[in-house]
Amino acid sequence: MTGQPLPRLVPSLALLLIFQVQLAGAETILPTQTIEMNRSSLPGAASAAAVVQGQSLQLAQAGTLGAALDRQPGISATSYGPWASRPILRGLDGDRVRIVQNGTTLLDASALSPDHAVPVDTASLSRLELLRGPAALAYGSSIAGGVLHLQDQQIPRPLPSGQVAKPHGYLQAGWNAASQGQQLAGQIAGRSLAWAWQAQGYWRQSDDLRIPDFAHSSAYRQQFPDAPGNSTRRSLPNSDGQASGGSVGASTALNRGWLGMSLSRHDSDYGVVADPAVRIGMQRSQASVAASYPLQDLTDGLLGNTRLALSYTDYAHQERHAGQIDTRFSHQGTTGRLEARHRTLGIGRYALDGQIGLQFSDSRFGTTGEEAIVPTVRNRQISFFMVERMQPRDDLDVSGAIRLERHQLTPLSALHREHDAEHDLPHDMPHKLPNGRHDAHDMAASPLPSRQFSTASAALGVSYAINTQSRLLANLGYSERAPTLYELYADGPHVATGQYLTGNPRLQPEKGWNLEVGLARRAVQSQLRASLFYNRFQHYIAEIRTGDLHIHQHAGDPAMSMLAEAAYQALPADFFGAELSGQWQLMPVALAGWSGHLGMDVRADAVRATNRQTGEPLPRIPPLRLTTGFNWSQYPLLAAKYAAGWQIRLELEQAARQQRVGAGELPVSAYNALNFQANIPLRITPSGRTQLVFRGQNLTDTDIRHATSALRDIAPATGRHAQLMIRTIF
Repeated sequence: MTGQPLPRLVPSLALLLIFQVQLAGAETILPTQTIEMNRSSLPGAASAAAVVQGQSLQLAQAGTLGAALDRQPGISATSYGPWASRPILRGLDGDRVRIVQNGTTLLDASALSPDHAVPVDTASLSRLELLRGPAALAYGSSIAGGVLHLQDQQIPRPLPSGQVAKPHGYLQAGWNAASQGQQLAGQIAGRSLAWAWQAQGYWRQSDDLRIPDFAHSSAYRQQFPDAPGNSTRRSLPNSDGQASGGSVGASTALNRGWLGMSLSRHDSDYGVVADPAVRIGMQRSQASVAASYPLQDLTDGLLGNTRLALSYTDYAHQERHAGQIDTRFSHQGTTGRLEARHRTLGIGRYALDGQIGLQFSDSRFGTTGEEAIVPTVRNRQISFFMVERMQPRDDLDVSGAIRLERHQLTPLSALHREHDAEHDLPHDMPHKLPNGRHDAHDMAASPLPSRQFSTASAALGVSYAINTQSRLLANLGYSERAPTLYELYADGPHVATGQYLTGNPRLQPEKGWNLEVGLARRAVQSQLRASLFYNRFQHYIAEIRTGDLHIHQHAGDPAMSMLAEAAYQALPADFFGAELSGQWQLMPVALAGWSGHLGMDVRADAVRATNRQTGEPLPRIPPLRLTTGFNWSQYPLLAAKYAAGWQIRLELEQAARQQRVGAGELPVSAYNALNFQANIPLRITPSGRTQLVFRGQNLTDTDIRHATSALRDIAPATGRHAQLMIRTIF
């Protein structure tokens, strides 16, 4: 069902504060939640990070990063069908969301287009961490939204000398009724003497997705009554896919440190829901090396534990139209990271504790074929970072960070598309309407300039303890982001978003200030965290439609279509928003004769993004969202068949109507959706731990259209469905 816009948030906040006061003196510990608010392991992290880890991550049954993190405060997703969903942080997407894996930059093509999946399956991860504030500058300059750090166990850590660990691991299987999806995953690891090893694998597949009703929204059908696909109902064509992968890794203990390596592979093949004739086949191979060694003796105590991480990645994907490969994307390169903790600098309470490091990459990205959008470009980057922390008072924690980056982008070839040979268009037909620059039919080579950028970013964080339960948090940051290769050199059709993209080789770095203030309160029986943020950009690089149209035609297809031209332009922009999360234990409740406790949690967020030059809203910004959940957790008890710890959850997910949409976009309706989950621990073997998870998602069969999705008017989210997952640890 389609809901009405959400009530004002102020009464809800008042109700939460009332709960906070009433429950502050209780003694029951909160149950473990899927999302924790955690301090980063890095020094100087004044603000908390959102973390999904361990069994909570594995049992989420979310194959994409966007699906794993969506609906958490400040995090939404591109939602380009069930197989391609990249996180959006506080309304920021693309390269403003830095994704790193085990500390090094993830090489892929997901930031270029929402139909390009991130080549990582959540089944292979042990922890997802969102870093904000000074801690984020250790991995990238994306402090406005945050840095998403993916961690896995591909390179296991050896045990101290002489210790032995028996082989251990997990097996899990899942089923999804929405698409008849199936999933298998497992890992086995062991440690003995000076060695550690692991092997991991995963596989998932699904058919076309079940949707509540029409694929096209009612507003879209009214505006375009003759559009193909207007009659499609109940199933989303070309939304099927499959993915598989795995890794092997080993490490050995050195005299005072350790050294390890791993090999991994990811393969996927899935449909692009924007065009029933297009599919993407994706491959990613990676070899990684990691090492750790203390340098106290070599540096006279200045540097302590030092870590090195190196990865070589070979990424490629092919876009097929009607079974024939149209376009190829490739991204190969080496990424690395060297970091070291330094000894305490200074005296007394003003002493600094922190780390310094280098992050670097050297890669080549290119596209060839009918829809080639960028030339082959070599991209070299090197960054220096420093993250520091001091505690001048018992109730005051101050942190700071700086990051200096050097980027060099060198086009190695001109963009080439063979329009005549593949399209058979008349030689006197322009590819662009109306007047303006025309695409020559042979895409004659033209020199593209190399660009070099030097950027600097800094952040300051403060955490002040009001009392033993509450803290005030504040982050102030300035960031500079170098333009990406596609923002500089793009020139080609982008059918996934219905646009013809043109870059601007004269773009300068994106610059912005960001401010965040918040309150965090943790009592014995409750938690509450609220924050306000403001991001002000001077040179926000965005896709702006020019009003021109381009003719596009697939090879061998007589039909021609018109693509709206979108140019990358720098403009002034403001992002303002708020986030709220809270957890409370309410009261003891007996359910079916079993004693337990009832808890409640709330998550809410809102963001408003505006082009200051025109006063118009920026496109694809999430609306006001609110999720209210009730959890029942069973008390520990003795049982012959079931282990202790049953958990049952019922939640209401709500989103307001999004009327502040970009040019050419339709407003997005509000929605209310009801979800259910039951976690049932099983005692199958005396030593094993097995958990059965049942979910009922979107029980109201609501027509959900995500405002952040480029396909929201032609591809809704999943309809009512059930999920089943079983996981055993041995």
